[in-house]
Amino acid sequence: MTEHTDHTIPSREKEIDRVTLLGSLVNIFLTVLKFGVGFAGRSSAMVADAIHSLSDPLASIVVGCFIVRVAWMLLRKNFRDLMEASLPEETEALREHLGEDTHITIHVEPVKPFPKNPYWLWKLLTLK
Repeated sequence: MTEHTDHTIPSREKEIDRVTLLGSLVNIFLTVLKFGVGFAGRSSAMVADAIHSLSDPLASIVVGCFIVRVAWMLLRKNFRDLMEASLPEETEALREHLGEDTHITIHVEPVKPFPKNPYWLWKLLTLK
């Protein structure tokens, strides 16, 4: 029996990476151009637009770094539980190899129910 391998996914990912990089470079070029033209023409609106154009990629970088940091923290905290849940046979073999007194458990915290009083939503929406 032959396995079907799809070779279009890596080329699609390369195409996505190429388009993203090209779009970022064009955005940076246009931002520098707007800033230069705005500064030369003494147009504060053009300079403000250039700064705004630069804020979008910077915000994306900051959000991306935050997501990576949170994901890393969650992975470090829950690695053992993930191994137990996804590879139970291998974890059991490891437990047998290390000894029966090895403690590998899954820690699940109970989910807290929402309060019945809708006041919490009002506090959240009004930021008080």
